[in-house]
Amino acid sequence: MMRVRVVVVALLVGVAANLQAQPPTVIRVSAERFAFTPSEITVERGTVVEFHLTSEDTDHGFRIVGSDVDVAIPKRRRGETVVRYTADTAGRFVIECSRPCGAGHTAMRATLIVK
Repeated sequence: MMRVRVVVVALLVGVAANLQAQPPTVIRVSAERFAFTPSEITVERGTVVEFHLTSEDTDHGFRIVGSDVDVAIPKRRRGETVVRYTADTAGRFVIECSRPCGAGHTAMRATLIVK
């Protein structure tokens, strides 16, 4: 019986190591004139997402409401912001601009759907 437990534990550790070794899903998001493109992003629960964020105009922010993700996106041609997020809870999550960017700032939103 003890030998079976050791084998099962060893298998579970191996599976966990394989899951950790999976590369992240890269999603490119562009911010411009009070919109994120794409405006709706769908991933499976458990996915590690690597957001690559750029701006086509001014400085913007990228916040996933209810998470610790809140980063600045530099203005056009000033680089790219990369942030990782583990989609460990199913549901619909609001993504919003967290840096004042003009008259339409409060409407600058997208949706993250975790299945």
